Amino acid sequence: MLVIQNDFKTIQFAVYFTDLDEDETRVYRFLLPRLLTSHTNQLINKTLMSEKLEDLYGAYFKSRVERIGNFSVVSIILTIVDPLIVDDKTLLSQATELFNQVLYDHDAFDKDLFLEEKRMIIEQWETLPDKKRLYAQTKFYEHFFKGDAYGIPLSGTLNDIKKLTLQKLESYYKNVFLKNTKKFVINGRITKDELIELQNNFDHDLELKHPFITSFRDPRDVLVVKEETQMKQAILKLGYHFPVFIADQHYHAAVLLDTILGGYPES
Repeated sequence: MLVIQNDFKTIQFAVYFTDLDEDETRVYRFLLPRLLTSHTNQLINKTLMSEKLEDLYGAYFKSRVERIGNFSVVSIILTIVDPLIVDDKTLLSQATELFNQVLYDHDAFDKDLFLEEKRMIIEQWETLPDKKRLYAQTKFYEHFFKGDAYGIPLSGTLNDIKKLTLQKLESYYKNVFLKNTKKFVINGRITKDELIELQNNFDHDLELKHPFITSFRDPRDVLVVKEETQMKQAILKLGYHFPVFIADQHYHAAVLLDTILGGYPES
């Protein structure tokens, strides 16, 4: 467990589930965080979950799915107010209990919530051409990363989503997801006694189960893709890449170059 000691007004509990990025599991990993944070065995619907978070002084969850090298990383973060501010000595333990429930307390997922989330994702895909900027970005990634994992949406394809069943999702959660490498991070003001209690409550993995691999494809010929649609402005997407990773000495220079080329309106 990594503890970052900061005297912020909040404390954050974060967990990172890491596994290989694979075609057949993307749709599961995209949908799971939405269901995990919406209900548990005790908090059986969104209303009860919202009420519980409100009882914890407006605590809230955030989740994210990322592709890093050959890994898929699902992060779930719970943010609470610093217990010292509200003078509540039970807040930290209540938050810890809720965080564990969200991660592990799911004998089954609510079918109606599953169908609702699935419907919304399908609707987002089917209405994509109407969202000009998002459509342009999606097509850009599709062409620029053609043949690479990064060219496939984190949600999986529309066909993957339509074929998804509740039974398959539950099976993946119990048999695969919970066995992922898990890294816990606590960010905030934590005492030594509280740290000991937190370490006893969270199952933290020290090593990745698979090696971290990064690779670059060979350079390709310049590809120009033009599409016409009815809108009042043009969208130009420029793509380039070079073999620099976050641990390389040129990483910050690469970030600066990227910002200069396209990070600001005046670029």
